[in-house]
Amino acid sequence: MPAVFCTQVSSNVLGASVLLSYFQESNAKDVLGFRATQMNKTDQAIACFNFTVGNPERMEFYSPRFPKRYPNNTECIKHIEAPYGYYIELDFRDSFHLEEASNCDYDYLIIRDGPYGYSDQLGRYCGATFPPLTRSSDSHLWLKFSSDDSIEYSGFRAVYQFISIENFHRPPVEECIFYKNGSDGFISNQDITPKMFNYSLNWNVSLDCTWIIEVYPKWKMYLTFQKYQLAHPNNCDLNYIDIYGDSLSVDDRLDRFCGTATEPQRSEKNILHVRYFAQSQALDGIFRILYTGFRESEKCDETKEFDCGDGTCVAKALKCNGHFNCKYRYDEEDTICSVGSTASVVLSSEHMIIILVVFFALVFGMCLSISISCYNKIKERKEQEREYRLRRSKEASMEADMDRKVASVEKNLGTFRKTPNTKIAMGSRNSDNTETQEEDEDGCYVPEIDLTVFDKFPNGGSSVTRVNDNCPLSPPTRQEAITILSDGSQHHPYCSYHRFSESPPLPPPPPPPLPPHLRRREEALCSDSLVLFDNQCPKHNRPALLRVQQDEDLEEEIELTEAMVELYPNSPGGCRQKYDHQT
Repeated sequence: MPAVFCTQVSSNVLGASVLLSYFQESNAKDVLGFRATQMNKTDQAIACFNFTVGNPERMEFYSPRFPKRYPNNTECIKHIEAPYGYYIELDFRDSFHLEEASNCDYDYLIIRDGPYGYSDQLGRYCGATFPPLTRSSDSHLWLKFSSDDSIEYSGFRAVYQFISIENFHRPPVEECIFYKNGSDGFISNQDITPKMFNYSLNWNVSLDCTWIIEVYPKWKMYLTFQKYQLAHPNNCDLNYIDIYGDSLSVDDRLDRFCGTATEPQRSEKNILHVRYFAQSQALDGIFRILYTGFRESEKCDETKEFDCGDGTCVAKALKCNGHFNCKYRYDEEDTICSVGSTASVVLSSEHMIIILVVFFALVFGMCLSISISCYNKIKERKEQEREYRLRRSKEASMEADMDRKVASVEKNLGTFRKTPNTKIAMGSRNSDNTETQEEDEDGCYVPEIDLTVFDKFPNGGSSVTRVNDNCPLSPPTRQEAITILSDGSQHHPYCSYHRFSESPPLPPPPPPPLPPHLRRREEALCSDSLVLFDNQCPKHNRPALLRVQQDEDLEEEIELTEAMVELYPNSPGGCRQKYDHQT
């Protein structure tokens, strides 16, 4: 049977020492001290009692097992809190001796200005040199003692006191700590109350909030950022977000985000801590973090869990809930989620709402653009129609004015023709003034042609000699136009003895066509001109008394001594006499 030793240290708990009792087997434990790796939480608390509790009445605390050597592999945490409006003054007396190291990597004592292990560090001490007098900026101090697995020393004795802060009128601050649990959930800046924000703004103090997240035992968790926008990115002194493991110690910090990008985080235990820090001038940060608890297993309980396909299981209630709880988002696939649940997820998705808003805005803009374009086209068409009607009105007015002028000219010409003893001009035109006047009066243009050539070549044809006369013996059945030649003879269109062998020169080309209004005027004038008619083929050099017919109600005989008549070949029964005034 192995030997058993019973060791007892007698001391007053309220005094400077602590009563520690333990049993130790000689073949199981080191007789020189405690082994933290071999102790449970209760034994650890007993070993750290001198440090974590100490002597509150005397306001002292000590290294573990002081004044004896402290145990190896020991880690103890102490938090000193003074009344509000006081600060803490800490001093080391009588003894201070820890294992010496250049960076105090083996055995050390850390002091931080605040209530947490992430508060600003005031010092890290080891060796045999006493630390300096330490004062807190507020009413909290955080201390940590740690030893390695070899070389122990006597340790230290420390005393502290609370001193009132002069001219301190700031009211107590509300503690910004939040507790979250369950299979999943969210943490965001909206958890912080307006009162906390206003306190930081009014008193120009920093905002320091902590979320403590705990899922089922033996589970782990994912953290994914759904929103992240700091007020002053890339400035880690003004604002940042820290992710810690199961404690708020700097050694357990997993990551810090103070820039513009984040990464998902995974815990090794069922507890995570999230800290948000912001100075008073950087309180406008926005963030939203989804946490999801999971269990590592190759086989999930189908009645309670959902298999994410990567060796992890999440709660079955998280399937198709609109959030990506699995690492590879298998819990929100369309093949897994039903149609109804998918529709609800789509409608509740914030990104889909944004897409719908943008879509309807684009549709509205397109409709507005089409409406404006149609309005402009209708307006332009109406303007064109108005201009067309105005132009037509002007043209109608001009035509009416022209008709009035033509009617006036016709009236004057009618009066002239009805004047008695009117003589038809005989002979050629010798005066340019007379020609100009005649052309202005009736609008008809007659080219200058020497009509005497028709005495020899009346038809302008080739040299053809005919013996027989084709002149009709009986009067023609219709009235035919007669040409009075310069020698007084008459030419009938059916008489062949006026054709000669020599061909006269060709006449000049006809004049260009007249405008419509002048053509109507010419037709009106020509229809009223005097036309000579005869029922027989006249003889050469024979004066004739011709019948002049103008209208059915106007009939008179005029004796002609000389007349010039111009034939128009293309109109046998039309206008044939150009000049009808006396010479």
